[in-house]
Amino acid sequence: MPDPDDDLYEREVIDESRVRLKEVVPRVGTRFEYLYDFGDSWRHDLKLKAIVLPDPEASCPRCLAGEPRAPSEDVGGSPG
Repeated sequence: MPDPDDDLYEREVIDESRVRLKEVVPRVGTRFEYLYDFGDSWRHDLKLKAIVLPDPEASCPRCLAGEPRAPSEDVGGSPG
């Protein structure tokens, strides 16, 4: 659960272990925020750009593009 003093407390928080991504992001163009690591509070603003058939030779899920690199671990979030 998010910290009650955090602005996320006012938003709906979905337990990722209980739903599939397609239930939360049902169509192309859907935007959502993903909070990674509640301690460091890395917030990712995401938009579903396309739905493609999986490649049986590739492991899924996978990131096709993005910038910049992934954030470092345990550095204190954006201020760190």
